[in-house]
Amino acid sequence: MESVIGLGDKSVLVDMINHVFCRKQSFWTLDLCLLVLPELKELIYDNKESYVQCGCNVIKLIIKMFGPVIKENIQSPVGHGIDLSREERCEKCQNCYSHLISLKEEAFKLKPTSEPISRLIRDLKNAFSRLN
Repeated sequence: MESVIGLGDKSVLVDMINHVFCRKQSFWTLDLCLLVLPELKELIYDNKESYVQCGCNVIKLIIKMFGPVIKENIQSPVGHGIDLSREERCEKCQNCYSHLISLKEEAFKLKPTSEPISRLIRDLKNAFSRLN
């Protein structure tokens, strides 16, 4: 995925997300979320409706799959002793949360261009409410 993002071609990114990652949700990890989340702002503001749909759907998918994990790890303090995997997971969750909050602010600025996009924006706003 890093090489796909490195290409800087949104069409390749959208194809990869739609045809691989949305069909095979088991591929998703916090690491993949951290790669994809920064790219989603460009997708949700694109002129192509299919890119907007892809961006919104991926945000909803990430919130659905990782929202509870992210919330749990940013709300619970790090325990006593050294637990490097927990500390790493907490850091990834904090970074994902920061990206999601930024995307939430952007989602509330989105202007619906069609009825399907209007529904997606509404669904996206509802998904973001689960992060609070």
